[in-house]
Amino acid sequence: MPFRLTISRAIVVFGIAVVLGLAAIIGTSNYALQQIKVGGPVYDRIKLGNDLIADILPPPEYVIEAYLEATLALRGSAPHAEHRERLTQLRKDYDDRREFWSKSKLDPTLKSLLIEKSDAEVGRFWRAIEEGLLPALADGKTEAAVTAYEATTSAYKAHRAVIDDVVKRTTDANTAAEASASSTVSTVSNAVWGVSAAVVLMICAGLVGVVLGVVRPISSMTSAMQRVAGGDLDAPVPSGSRQDEIGAMAQAVQVFKDNAARVREMEADQSARRIRSEQERKAEFARMADEFEATVGSVVGAVSSVSSDIEATAVTLADAARSTRTLTEGVSIVSENSSKSVGSAVRHPRRWQPPLARSAVRWTKPTGSRAPLSARRTAPMSSWLHCRGPQVASARLSR
Repeated sequence: MPFRLTISRAIVVFGIAVVLGLAAIIGTSNYALQQIKVGGPVYDRIKLGNDLIADILPPPEYVIEAYLEATLALRGSAPHAEHRERLTQLRKDYDDRREFWSKSKLDPTLKSLLIEKSDAEVGRFWRAIEEGLLPALADGKTEAAVTAYEATTSAYKAHRAVIDDVVKRTTDANTAAEASASSTVSTVSNAVWGVSAAVVLMICAGLVGVVLGVVRPISSMTSAMQRVAGGDLDAPVPSGSRQDEIGAMAQAVQVFKDNAARVREMEADQSARRIRSEQERKAEFARMADEFEATVGSVVGAVSSVSSDIEATAVTLADAARSTRTLTEGVSIVSENSSKSVGSAVRHPRRWQPPLARSAVRWTKPTGSRAPLSARRTAPMSSWLHCRGPQVASARLSR
């Protein structure tokens, strides 16, 4: 399954990246602070180099080298010109450093000691050398040179006392400054760690807030939208009361849900109307079928009745035909008998009796279940034959 970067995963990855980046920055800052802080490796190397230079080279502000050079000049260890030139250079170096310290932001107490009090003694020192020692040595006046050297020594000792005080004060100030710097570094380090922890907590809180306030509501809303899309219109839409973008999304989803509910109601109404229409149509068809069946039944009944009448009529006609045939046969017989009777009557007039009525009645005697109808239909014929039989027979005989 391919990896899919969702919003929640992107937020988590971003949070992890931010925390790792912040941790890297904090670690780097702490490492740099530990390296360059007072008492750190870099500071120790710089301080060690300065201490080495201070141990090797005499400071220009401290005229110990000039005092040494005056002592060597008094002893004559080198040509006089070399000592003068060297002292002139040392005076120049002192004036340059004095100018520097006068413009520096040194502690006012230390600056006063170095620029004013110490410089006053150094001024006496340089005057004793330039105005007393060097001219006496140039003129070869040893006693004057020794006196000038003693004045130089006195000025140097007073200068040394001021310098020792300055050194002591400066050492104490440096110790206090180092302690304050160490305390400041510790405080700053703690502050950095505290601020970093606060930032990390803020980032974590922000991520948790984003997850709880954005990602989770969006996930819940996505689930609700899927349920609504699946047809579950009873699913509640979360975060509808919020007054932010999530709330606006929830209200839009609620509108979709309401529209879907209305559409479903419309479809249900249409289906109900369709069902009612179908039921009404079926009921109408059933009514029409019942009416048609009743009509056809009545017609069939009438046809059946008519068929029964026709059948009865046919039976009656058949009976009438048989009766007619029987009568015809009877008439034939009667005719023959009449002929015979007429012949006999001609030959024997006293013996003749009309037998036609008895024969006709005998021939048309009703039989079975249809006797009454045949009897009714043949009775007139019998009466007719009884009345007119002899006449017909006479007519046939005459022809």
